[in-house]
Amino acid sequence: MAATDWSALDLPVDEGTTPSTATLLLGLFGTTEVGLWSMEPGEADDVEADELALVVAGRATITSPGQPDVEVGPGSLLRLQAGTPTHWSVHERLTKLFVIGA
Repeated sequence: MAATDWSALDLPVDEGTTPSTATLLLGLFGTTEVGLWSMEPGEADDVEADELALVVAGRATITSPGQPDVEVGPGSLLRLQAGTPTHWSVHERLTKLFVIGA
C-alpha cells in the first residue's frame, strides 16, 4: 500500500489545449482508466466519456444543452454520460480524479 499527496504530482500538460489542460493516468483496471485531470481558468467545450469524477480542487460551471447549469468545487461528485456535449467555464484551476469505463 502507498499514499501520495495528489497536489504534489506532476501532471503532464496536454499539448495544443487552450486553456491549458493536464492529464495523468494513474492506472488501468481492466479497461477502466483512473487518473487526474486539470484545467486552467477559461472556457472549453467537450463531448463526455462515460465517467465518474470527484473534484479535488478549483471551481467551475458546467453547462449542457437542455440541462440546468452545474456549479462544482472541491468534493463535488460528477456522473458524466458518454456522448453528452458540455461547456466548461473554469473559474479557479480545476483538478478532478476521474474513473472512465470502456
